[in-house]
Amino acid sequence: MILARIARAIREQNWFAVAVEFIIVVAGVMLAFQATLWNETRQNAQRQSLFFERLASDFAQIEIQAASVEATYLDVANATSRVIAFLESGDTFSPEYPESAFRADLNRMMQGTAPVESSPTFQELQSGGLMHFVEDDAVREALTAFHLQVRRTQEVWTIFVGMQMDYARPLMPAMRFSDVVISDDGTDDLGVGMVDLDRFRSDPAVIGSLTMIRRAHIYNLAWQRDVAEQAELLSRMLGNEPPEAAAP
Repeated sequence: MILARIARAIREQNWFAVAVEFIIVVAGVMLAFQATLWNETRQNAQRQSLFFERLASDFAQIEIQAASVEATYLDVANATSRVIAFLESGDTFSPEYPESAFRADLNRMMQGTAPVESSPTFQELQSGGLMHFVEDDAVREALTAFHLQVRRTQEVWTIFVGMQMDYARPLMPAMRFSDVVISDDGTDDLGVGMVDLDRFRSDPAVIGSLTMIRRAHIYNLAWQRDVAEQAELLSRMLGNEPPEAAAP
């Protein structure tokens, strides 16, 4: 319709009408382009807000999980220290430290927990080439650093689990496990059921093995503590309150 009017105006040499129609066409194109741009800007702002909320949610959970993993490795390292101290003391079992406590510490020292995972939202942003939605340079750098630290921690954890199993071998002849998947009361019962204290103390390899197991736990603790600190920092950067303050 507009092109027909422009063609007629040109044939009639009505240059004013040609100019008006041309301005109308250009203005229409510009308005359409601007409307598309406004819509894309609005959609990008919505996606950016959604990604930010998801990152904040991820790190609220990661912060709690990382603190729990750190506490676990502190607990197992302390349990290993109690076992070493008791064996080196030459003491017998007593009400202050009965055999049940010794067996519980042995069982605890051979446990652990998997390290935290990276943020699923960050991995989605990174793999999809969407990191531009994180406009804050400091947050973007902290997210990348945390992801790399988590990957390194997982690799270290795998190595230390293997070390723990290797160094536990000299301990096996001096104890027996009484693992029951489902006990009479309907719960799992997994742990050390019997120990030979004399055998523990007569084997010179036992203390060395225990100290290496403790070292693996302490190294794990150090790595997990670093992850927990980075998770806490990122959680604050993303606007989360500390878990204690966030609780009603």
